[in-house]
Amino acid sequence: MGIIGISVWGVVLVVILLVAALSIFWLLDRRMLMRSLQALSAMTLQLALAAAYVWGLFQLDNWLVNLLWLVVMAGAVAYIYTRRVRLPSKRFWPVLAFSVFCGSLLSGGSLLLSVDAANAKQLFVPMMAIVAGSLLSSGTLALGEYVICLRNTRSHRRYLQANGATHLEAIIPCVRRSLRASLLPLFKFFTSPLIVALPLLFCGMLLGGVKLWIAIVVTILMMMTTFAATVLTVVIILWLSDRYFFDSNDNFNPSGSLS
Repeated sequence: MGIIGISVWGVVLVVILLVAALSIFWLLDRRMLMRSLQALSAMTLQLALAAAYVWGLFQLDNWLVNLLWLVVMAGAVAYIYTRRVRLPSKRFWPVLAFSVFCGSLLSGGSLLLSVDAANAKQLFVPMMAIVAGSLLSSGTLALGEYVICLRNTRSHRRYLQANGATHLEAIIPCVRRSLRASLLPLFKFFTSPLIVALPLLFCGMLLGGVKLWIAIVVTILMMMTTFAATVLTVVIILWLSDRYFFDSNDNFNPSGSLS
């Protein structure tokens, strides 16, 4: 018995297994039970909302609408950056949103050129979503590490500048640490044992009937794209936001008045 290609008995079995797993926490750790229920509810709600807007985008099937969606996604990622790294939204949000948009469009757009024009419009949303999701974790780590480094190396930067170093030469160590931090999530994913943990994109394409060799090529290109998008976006962010991190006297002061 099934409904629109989904087996009812399979769904019932999965629900029974979920209830059994939650029952273990009900017996041993009810606090974790509540957290698990909240996490599952949040995931279900977010998936429903994501399915609704993706369905709408597919129905409209318009490049301009897709670009507007990317603008919204870049703004959302930038807002999360400011919240997690505790940067003033009014000063940093426009720069961060513009950087995420440019990094995503440059890298993701290059990837879309590698597929058939007929499929590019349909692939725009999922591929850009993967890039934006990667930038969310990588960018947060990069910005956090950069701010911490600038805060902890004030004396060292003043010493370098007093001995003739330029502003760029003084902040290069922090830029280097920021780029390293941004790549840590990617390195963890790239070096994971693929024999037991296949990439979701690869599995999704196989489930969708894509030929094996095409799925492999697209997955490799997607990994290259996320790597390039991470590096480019972090560099653009640090370059454009530099004047907001320092005051008129070249002192680290991201919360002060505009210089």
